[in-house]
Amino acid sequence: MKRTAAVIVTYNRKAMLQRCLRALCTQTAGVPELWVIDNASTDGTAELVAQLNLPTMHYYNTGKNLGGAGGFACGIQQAACSGAEYLWIMDDDCLPEPDALQQLLLADAELDGQYGWLSSRALAPDGKDQPMNLQRS
Repeated sequence: MKRTAAVIVTYNRKAMLQRCLRALCTQTAGVPELWVIDNASTDGTAELVAQLNLPTMHYYNTGKNLGGAGGFACGIQQAACSGAEYLWIMDDDCLPEPDALQQLLLADAELDGQYGWLSSRALAPDGKDQPMNLQRS
C-alpha cells in the first residue's frame, strides 16, 4: 500500500479531534500516518495529542489561527515533504467510516491512478448529504 497521510486541521475542538482520531485508528486499510495541524488551540489539544501518543501521529502547532485553508496548506506541505504518496485531508469534525480509506484506495486502483483527487461522500449526522460538501455548478 502506498504511504498515506491523514491531515487533520483543528482549532479548540479537542473532543471532536479525539473522536476523529479514534475513527482514523479503526480504518480497515490500516492506520494512516496522522498529521494533526493545530491552529494554536488553547483548550488542551496539545496535551491530548501527547497523551494519546500514537506511533503514527505527528503534531504541528501553527503558532496562530491560520483558518482552515491556512491549516490545510501547512499540513499538506508537512505531510508531502515527509514522503507521503497519498494525502487524506479532513476537518476535526470528520468521522470517517471504518472502510473509508479502503474505499478510496480501491477507487484509485480501479481508476488506474488517473485522477489526482478523490473524495468521500460527506454525510450530515442525520445521514443526508452534507450540503457544504456537494458539488456546485
